[in-house]
Amino acid sequence: MRKSKKIIIYVSALTLLSSGIKYIVVKERNHFYNNYINKTAHDSSNDDILISAHRGFSSINVENTKEAITLASSKEYIDYIEIDIRLTDDNIIILSHDNIVYDNDTSYNLSNLSYQEISNTTFLYHKNTVKSSFWDNPESIMINNRNKNLDGKEYYIISLNDALIYAKDKLLLLDLKFNNNIEVFTEKLINIFQNIDTNNIIFQSFNISGIKYLQDHSNFTCQVLISKEDDLKYVDDFTRIGLNFSIINYDLINNLIRSNKKVALWTINNSNDLNYVLERVGKYYQDIIYITDYPDLIACKLHEKVLKK
Repeated sequence: MRKSKKIIIYVSALTLLSSGIKYIVVKERNHFYNNYINKTAHDSSNDDILISAHRGFSSINVENTKEAITLASSKEYIDYIEIDIRLTDDNIIILSHDNIVYDNDTSYNLSNLSYQEISNTTFLYHKNTVKSSFWDNPESIMINNRNKNLDGKEYYIISLNDALIYAKDKLLLLDLKFNNNIEVFTEKLINIFQNIDTNNIIFQSFNISGIKYLQDHSNFTCQVLISKEDDLKYVDDFTRIGLNFSIINYDLINNLIRSNKKVALWTINNSNDLNYVLERVGKYYQDIIYITDYPDLIACKLHEKVLKK
């Protein structure tokens, strides 16, 4: 029995020691990789490659918040900040991708709330996470750690007016979340921007009827967002086209750019996504906007490509 106990204690100690060593190795490897990504992304500022921070720097701070926008605005390698906007019940434009948001077990329908009700409420952010493994590559570990840091965070919803201040001099992609209110939303946008220079702003939407209506009733630069091949028939109506990267091929990109269309691709969030895109855009890799939750990672990987040429 004593011998068995010693073996159990010995095995347990080895297991704990092994776990501790793995934890230290993973932590140090992640620290080294993060430093490399940050430095290389910073070095990429003059690459003439267009990077858009999706919903602000949304892999580090909660999407569409003051913190996410402020962080994105501080990075030289980020050219655009993409944010989602929608109307409250009292027709104030706020930032939120989803209309339904949560605070613990309570759900809120933003379109049914006033701006005051929304601005006085703390919401809770949920992010899907997976358990990291010792054998994961550094990129996967970084992504998993960022997701874990975001899950369960409290946040506040801000107004478009505040977002314009936090974005500073960055170019903006405003993703319009029409909610059966195309005419009202358009009128509100025109009123807000009547005394603001919109040359550095692109208004975009998946709602093809909505973005077409805005384009026809304003002087705004508009971009249609297309996530399925059936909707490619609408590209002739716009000079700017946003595409889900999964539907692209070289012929499509070639035809769009040769037709003087401006192209943005979303949401490119890891090296596999980026490699898929680069294989299909070919020589046009410097002619598109890369929309990503991980602007530092994608800027770094694109910079590596530029250096290799």
